[in-house]
Formats: sequence, C-alpha cells, structure tokens
Amino acid sequence: MHIISGILLSALFGLKDKSGKKGVKGFSGIISVAHQMPGRMRLTIPSLRTTSVDIVATLQKIDAIHKVEKNLISASLIITYDEHQLEDEILFGAVIQIMGLEGEIDKPVRPAAIHHIQQIIDSLNRGIYEYTGGHLDLYHSVPLILIGLGAYQFIKTRKLLLPGALTLMWWGFSSLLGRGNHDK
Repeated sequence: MHIISGILLSALFGLKDKSGKKGVKGFSGIISVAHQMPGRMRLTIPSLRTTSVDIVATLQKIDAIHKVEKNLISASLIITYDEHQLEDEILFGAVIQIMGLEGEIDKPVRPAAIHHIQQIIDSLNRGIYEYTGGHLDLYHSVPLILIGLGAYQFIKTRKLLLPGALTLMWWGFSSLLGRGNHDK
C-alpha cells in the first residue's frame, strides 16, 4: 500500500517550474531537490541527521539505483540511477515513503504573511490589554464596539440593516486567522 501511495504522491511532484521545465521540486524544509540531472539527483532532507532509517541500504536494494551517498553535514543524499528504468518522480516518492515524511508533508502550512499579521494582532492585543489595565483586550473590545455601533444604528434608523463594513471586515479577519475562541 505504501508503494502505491508513494507512486501517487510522486505523480503530484512532477510540476513545472517558472522556466517551464518539468521536474521534481519538493517540500520546503522537509525534502527538496538541490540538484538534478538525468540519472543523478541530490536531495536535501533535514531529518536525515536524526533518522534511524537506513535509507542508503534500502535504496540500494532497488535494481535501477547504482549508488547512494549520504552526507549528514549537508543533510543530503546523492542518488545515481538509471533514468531509463526509474523516473525522477518515482524515486522522489520512494524516498518520501522510506523516510516516513508523508505525515510531515500532510501537515497544514501557514504562510509567512499570516504569521506576521498574527504577530501584529498579538501586539495590538497586548497594547490594549496593558492600556486598559487588564480590563479589555483586542478580542473583546472590537466585538463590544461592533455591538455598540449596531445598537446605535438600530436606535437611529429603527431598521435592521445588513451588517456594516466593519462587521464584515471583522468576520473576514476572524475567519482568516481562525480565531474562533479567543478566551485562553
């Protein structure tokens, strides 16, 4: 079953890069192709330094693989193989399977921009908390302000209208950052 899932995973990796060349790209920080040419592939695998898997012996059992060199200093593998018998994508998928990297690859990613936005929000939250002497924070003051604006709008117009721009932005903001429960 693992070989089949490795083949399926490897089919997904044969994407074209910006220059239009087809080839295996990898997963940043997990496994990536440092260099590739027909019959030779250099993979960078940070977990290679700490794994107990004997990747060299396992890969050398494959007939199409001629040589495997492991470098713990650079956390890399250099694999020399017969490109007519073994496709790059299949080899890449096999390494993922042997190293047990599927779980790491399946973890959800969080873009750096969202991380930085979250840091700004956390700083604002801390600032409001400190300014109010611990009585309010960002996650409670903004909804209170929105409730107050909604009540003011209702009293002024005596009509229940669609949510205003601030409410819609807050809903978008909250769902973007996945902040369903703000009480810690």
